[in-house]
Amino acid sequence: EQAGRMQVLPVRVVLVMLATVTARPDGPGGHHHHGDHGAHHGAHHGAHNADHGAGHHATHGAHHEPVATVNLGSSHHVQNIPNTVHTVHSVQPVRSSFSIQPEPVKQQNVVAPVVVKNTPKTIADLVSTNPKFSTLLTAVKAAGLVDTLAGEGPFTVFAPTNTAFDKVPVDKLNSLLADKEALKTVLLRHVVAGSTVQGKNIPPGTTTLKTASGEDITATRDKFIQVNSSAGSAYVVLFDVLGTNGVVHAVDSVF
Repeated sequence: EQAGRMQVLPVRVVLVMLATVTARPDGPGGHHHHGDHGAHHGAHHGAHNADHGAGHHATHGAHHEPVATVNLGSSHHVQNIPNTVHTVHSVQPVRSSFSIQPEPVKQQNVVAPVVVKNTPKTIADLVSTNPKFSTLLTAVKAAGLVDTLAGEGPFTVFAPTNTAFDKVPVDKLNSLLADKEALKTVLLRHVVAGSTVQGKNIPPGTTTLKTASGEDITATRDKFIQVNSSAGSAYVVLFDVLGTNGVVHAVDSVF
């Protein structure tokens, strides 16, 4: 029992001492308070610095880390605005180049049409350059009438074609070509001097024409135009071949 009292006494003494120390502000308890306060303040300041350092370094690290900045929601949106503007800026010249600036027109080489000017031809030239009148040309040369048909005129010539001369027997034709005066008379019977008589100038019915040989011939207009002389008749098969000194009508017979 005595031992039990001795164990209780120290416990009470310790409690009284703790109460006394706690009640004395200037005693060892006061210094302990300041120590605890300093420790608490130091711990708090240290924790604050630790939190501040950790936050500062975390923020500073995040400031230097491009991936962290890009991953932030608002920053990511802000960073995308220049990209959007840049995209529109890069597309705009392409759209304007098609809508505003026209493509250069390729000029094609235009070849000027070649205008072939017909050299003015006399009746002699018309006869000499037309292969259908090759036999007539031979007869004109044999009669010495080339210069006449190349003269001033005007003349209206009823020119026999090669087919027309083919109707003349060969012996008679050769005999005619050998007789210059007889050939000249026959050829000038086909020439009307002093006028250019075109097809439209021959009225319906019969018209009398004075030839260069001094003889009269008639031109009868019906469905066709027929020419009649004392030696024969022929039909006009080609009208109005115009020359500088008159007109040529091709006929199908020598008259």
